[in-house]
Amino acid sequence: MKKITIYLVAAFAICLNGVGQTVADIGWDWTGTKEVAPASGTYFSGLENTIFPGTPNEVFISCGGTARLDNSDGGLYVDKRIKQYEYLEVLENQTDYIEVSLTDNSAGKKITSVKINGTSNQVYAEGVTAGVVGIVYSDKAPFDVNSGIGYTSAEMAYCRAGNAGTTLTGVPNNCKSFRIYRKVLLSTFAGVYFVDEFGTMSAGSSKNSRIGHISVTLSGGGSAISSIDNDGKIVVSNEYFDVTGKKVNEDTKGFVIVKTAYEDGSCNISKVFNK
Repeated sequence: MKKITIYLVAAFAICLNGVGQTVADIGWDWTGTKEVAPASGTYFSGLENTIFPGTPNEVFISCGGTARLDNSDGGLYVDKRIKQYEYLEVLENQTDYIEVSLTDNSAGKKITSVKINGTSNQVYAEGVTAGVVGIVYSDKAPFDVNSGIGYTSAEMAYCRAGNAGTTLTGVPNNCKSFRIYRKVLLSTFAGVYFVDEFGTMSAGSSKNSRIGHISVTLSGGGSAISSIDNDGKIVVSNEYFDVTGKKVNEDTKGFVIVKTAYEDGSCNISKVFNK
C-alpha cells in the first residue's frame, strides 16, 4: 500500500506530564468528584494485562494466589461502552497479590511513581477505619521475593466517600517491579527484604482489598527494543484516527491522522493518505 505523508504544522510540545511518562494507567480513575478514563485507554480485561506492548514503555500487570478480577453493573469505574464496574481484588490470603512489572522491552526504565485507587468502603481492616495494603518493591523484573528493596503500608482510599486515591510515597530508586499484598510478612538481611511466611515485619492489614485503578510513572533510559523516526527520536507509540477523531487501524484507506509519542515526552501529529 502506497502512503503519502503530509506533516501538520504544529506538534504538541509535551503530551505526557511530569518528569517521567505515565504509561501504565489501568481502570477508571476517580478524582473525588468524577470518573476519569485511563490515559492509556486500557481497562482491566483479565488477570494479566500488558500496557504498550512491544515498546520501551511496556508494563505487565498480573495477579497471583487467589487475587481475582471482579465486576458488577453500576458504581464507580464504569466502562460506559460495556457497562461494567471492574476491579482487581486481593482476597484473604497472605500470598494473594497484584504485581506490576517492567519487561525486557522496558528494561532500561525504572518505576518512579505509583498511584492506586480503591473502589468502595469494602476496602477495610478489622478494627481500623481505613483499609491498608502492603506494597513491596523489587529491583528485578519480574518481581523477585528474595530481592526486595523496600516496602510500605499504604492506606487505601474510600472512593465512594469522595477520596481521590493514594499516591505512594517513598518508591525506592531503581524500582523495576512491585507487589500489592493484602498483608505480607517480611524478613530482612543486609538491607534486602524477603517475602517470608515466618517474617517478623508486616505490611498491610486489609481484608478484601479492591483496586479499580493503578497508574505507574516510568523514567530513565531506553531499551534494547525501540523505534526511531527520521529525526533520531525514539518512538514510544503511534495512534491512528480518521478525520472525525475516531480511532482506526494503521491501514485504514484514505486520510489517517497519526499521533506519535516520543521518548522525550513530546508528540507529533501527521496526516497519512493510504491508497
